[in-house]
Amino acid sequence: MSSATTLRHIVSTNSFPFPVARYSESTWPFRVAVVTSDVAIQASMVELLQECSLKPELASGIAELKSICAGAPPIACLCGFELADGSFRDAVEWLDAQPVQIPVIMVSPPSVSKTPECFVDSVKAGALATICYPYRLNDVQIMLWSVIQSQRRFL
Repeated sequence: MSSATTLRHIVSTNSFPFPVARYSESTWPFRVAVVTSDVAIQASMVELLQECSLKPELASGIAELKSICAGAPPIACLCGFELADGSFRDAVEWLDAQPVQIPVIMVSPPSVSKTPECFVDSVKAGALATICYPYRLNDVQIMLWSVIQSQRRFL
């Protein structure tokens, strides 16, 4: 069975995909920054992250994101396209310049006002991928599972 098939099986059976026992108490629960000025996106991501037993850290813009990252860095950043004090590009650039790699996963708005070019621009700016509306638990689990697996040697 391939790893993709295994992951699909774990997610489809609603098994807990994050290996709690593998990590020390000091790194669990993993923190995920959610940066957006859109309250609907924040609420949706908080609910999905809590279902994954991950700890959401909310920020409406770059200044709050910097505050979240001042201590131990989160394992990932879920970033909306609209920020209170800048653009998603500012968030991606700032996170990219940090000494610890923090992957950025974009979160599309619930409306269809964003054109496909925005999604391409986000990948060009350095975002890992985009979670599109309607937000699904499986999508969030798969994206964050891959981030955790790629970073596990540093945890």
